[in-house]
Amino acid sequence: MWQLIGSPGYPQDDEKVRSRAEEALAVFQKVYAKNKALAGAVLGYAYGKAGRRDEALQVLAEMERLSKQRYIPPQEFAIIYIGLGDNDNAFLWLEKAYNEHFAVLINLTVDPIFLNLRSDPRFASLVERLRLPPPPP
Repeated sequence: MWQLIGSPGYPQDDEKVRSRAEEALAVFQKVYAKNKALAGAVLGYAYGKAGRRDEALQVLAEMERLSKQRYIPPQEFAIIYIGLGDNDNAFLWLEKAYNEHFAVLINLTVDPIFLNLRSDPRFASLVERLRLPPPPP
């Protein structure tokens, strides 16, 4: 899925990829309209990667409002911030996920969505505290 919306390591300048990214965005928008908690992170990430910052921030604000009514895992917010290229806030939310012992963090070193964070010392620190193997080269 991430390769369709511009995750690091995947081509973004190919017309076919851009077309598929727009298709993916349309699917994410439909799912989000029905279930914001389920699709908020992926839609916000996709908007951010597509350069649609205002729309990504709108999804983020909606997710924050929703989190006052029900639990939204911290990693969901981190993913939106990653899409926006805001690593500081992404790490803030990843730390919250760590403090909550959020199990999905076990994918931190293998999920391509986190690729742009790997060069940051905070990533290495988080990986070490999670006792995960280092990311593949």
